[in-house]
Formats: sequence, C-alpha cells, structure tokens
Amino acid sequence: MKYKRMLQALLLAIAGYDIYLSVSGLFFRSGAVAHAANFFNFNLELTTSTYWLIGLLSTYLLAFAAFLILAATNPVKYLSVIYICLGIFFVRIFQRIHFILSDSATNLVADPSKTGFYLGSIVVAAVALLFLTFKIRKQV
Repeated sequence: MKYKRMLQALLLAIAGYDIYLSVSGLFFRSGAVAHAANFFNFNLELTTSTYWLIGLLSTYLLAFAAFLILAATNPVKYLSVIYICLGIFFVRIFQRIHFILSDSATNLVADPSKTGFYLGSIVVAAVALLFLTFKIRKQV
C-alpha cells in the first residue's frame, strides 16, 4: 500500500509539471522562449511556425498529463499506461544523451549543469517510476 501511494504521488507530480509546461505553452507562448532557454538550453526564435509547434507540443504534454492522472487513480489497473509513460521517459533520456554526445553548435553554448540536471531529473524519475511499478506489480 505504501508503494502504491508513493507511485500515485510521483505520477501526479510528473503530471503537474507537464500541466504547468502545457498551460504555459498554450496560453503564454511568448514565455516559451524563457522555458526553452532555462529548461532545454537553446534559443527559440518565435515565428508563425514555432507558435504552431509550441501549441502542438503543449497539447501533447496536456494529453500525457491526463494519462498520468488516469494512471494515478488506479496504478494496478493502468499498469500498461505506466509502461507507456516509462517508454517515453527512456526516449527522453536517450534523446538527451544523444544531445550531450553530439558535436552540434548548440551543445557548445549549452550550460552543462542545466543539461546534467535535466538528464539527472529524468533518470531519477524514470528509475523511481520503474521501481515503484515493479513493487506494486508484485503486490497484485
């Protein structure tokens, strides 16, 4: 029961973060420039195309948060949703590692501490999610 509550809290915390980013992107698109610089270490130029892309990505984040909230309501019942979320987390991890190892010009100006913090937070969340998922799966 303890692991189930911890898993629910983790899922809701991740959903809250995604909702924050989603609402920021949907309603305050000009603020996406600051988010891109602070969280993802790149300079975003706002054009009509990037406005459209920000809306699309924000909608994806909102849908992802909805699935996380659904999974938090009953983690045992929605294990498959949690596994899909884990898959997305591991894609994010490999994408960030690829970014770090690439020789792109963006990587030269990126703050290594921010990049490391972002990667570390995703790894910690993914490992915690994986650990808690296996713990509640054993209780079934």
